[in-house]
Amino acid sequence: MKPYRMILAGLGLATLTALSGCQSVGVSGGGGVQISDAAYNLSVRLADTIGRCWFAAGDTTFAGYVYSPERNASVSRILLVKKSDPTGLPALVVQATSGSSASVYGPLAEGANGPRIRADIARWAKGGTGCS
Repeated sequence: MKPYRMILAGLGLATLTALSGCQSVGVSGGGGVQISDAAYNLSVRLADTIGRCWFAAGDTTFAGYVYSPERNASVSRILLVKKSDPTGLPALVVQATSGSSASVYGPLAEGANGPRIRADIARWAKGGTGCS
């Protein structure tokens, strides 16, 4: 086979392999972690709601923070970090574990506002859309 035909055959195989990955049910993360489409979709919805309810609405509880959805990470999650230290450790992590539940952890979750934060996330994970 001529070299250019081998290259074209290789590109065709690579394209088919890439396309077959688009048909999978979930996204495989590092270490063999399987992330379901439902958990990913919940993470996207939670990030949108957090942005709308906690940040765009001017909630003073979160005035010193910014949020960063990590939608392309091996595990889809939302991080809240201090505005003054955006590359520092997260103050809050919200990680969708299924299509209707999420883990919430970090210093903000353990502080005085923890119960309210957990209640908001639990309500939104179950389909609620209200901010209060």
